[in-house]
Amino acid sequence: MQECIFHLFMQRDFTRRTLTTWTESELCNFGVGCFIFKVDQFKGADGWFKTIEDELGQIGTIKELILDRANNFSMGSMRRVDDNGIGQIEEVEQPTRGSISFTISIPERIQQKFNPYSVAAGRKYEIGTEFQVDTRYLFHGPVTFVECVNAPPGTLASSAVALVREYLRSELQKLGGTVELLVVGPSPFHADFRIKTMPGAKPEEFDPINIQKARGFDICTFTFHQEAGIPLEILKRISQSIISDEFSLYYELVRDREIRSDQLQGIAIDLDILVDMHQTRGIKGVFRRLFRSSHKAREIILDILTAEAAEANAKRSNTQQLKELKEQPGRLIYQDKLQDQIDTSFITELRALKESASMLESGRTKEFEVAVLSLATLLGAASGAVASLIAK
Repeated sequence: MQECIFHLFMQRDFTRRTLTTWTESELCNFGVGCFIFKVDQFKGADGWFKTIEDELGQIGTIKELILDRANNFSMGSMRRVDDNGIGQIEEVEQPTRGSISFTISIPERIQQKFNPYSVAAGRKYEIGTEFQVDTRYLFHGPVTFVECVNAPPGTLASSAVALVREYLRSELQKLGGTVELLVVGPSPFHADFRIKTMPGAKPEEFDPINIQKARGFDICTFTFHQEAGIPLEILKRISQSIISDEFSLYYELVRDREIRSDQLQGIAIDLDILVDMHQTRGIKGVFRRLFRSSHKAREIILDILTAEAAEANAKRSNTQQLKELKEQPGRLIYQDKLQDQIDTSFITELRALKESASMLESGRTKEFEVAVLSLATLLGAASGAVASLIAK
């Protein structure tokens, strides 16, 4: 039965239809993010999992901790922008397969403190107190699902992703920082996911995946028609399996974009330094322009050429990755979001920076030529004066 339902959901061609024709029951609300557990020191894959198990096991509100190492488990290196500043790219070791899952309880009395949405709105969000957290390690990187276990229907589970994120960060810091929770944004992804059931067989013209677009967060609903009861765990597994690979690629594209953006910001900062060299007045300013700015300008232009090559490589590589994902069985529900990440380019900004650096260097060269010519003229005049004195 599970395979039959899965096949139904993975078909691509559906005609959308209003969901209000049949009586429906909402079973589950979950949000999506990308949680990265960074381990300070460990020895091999077993050491990584053992450290995670020990640290999470010390958090009293975490229950039912399960670490699935999968078959042929191995570690891979994942590049991301370091939170410590511009130009800091770090390599984070992460599993290439497997999962980490647990239930975490966060009392209502402290939720407003940790939930950034509650802090911004000045009110409490009704999202329950029990949350199921599942991080799956897939080909392109981890994807995290946060389910509101004891929440009322219509819960905005995206808010729970933010709450769990900040609470986990705080608890891990209290333990000494051996394990650090890193996050790739947007976490939460800008959608709330829901699982619903309807009685009877599925009508022929009915799309079981419905997305209500919104200015803030979409509502994505998976609807199962069933004559017999199917366990919620199976329905969740099917729904989340549909979007797992898609979001794994999405967050890899986000990481790639952040690295290229960080590189752009670093070049922009260097250009500001070059501009400052050209704006400095007095003898000190002349010295900096004539003898130091040339090296800085060449450095900036070389960095820009490297960044332009990275842009071209990213476009080609990311387009190929999306093509391969589309060729797999199934449907992509957020293909437009994937394409947006691929289409993000910093070529225009890089060209503007290159033109600015080239213009400043051209001005410096002309100033240097004038200075040399003036110096030669002065030396010539001085030589003439000396020759005249000697002749007398």
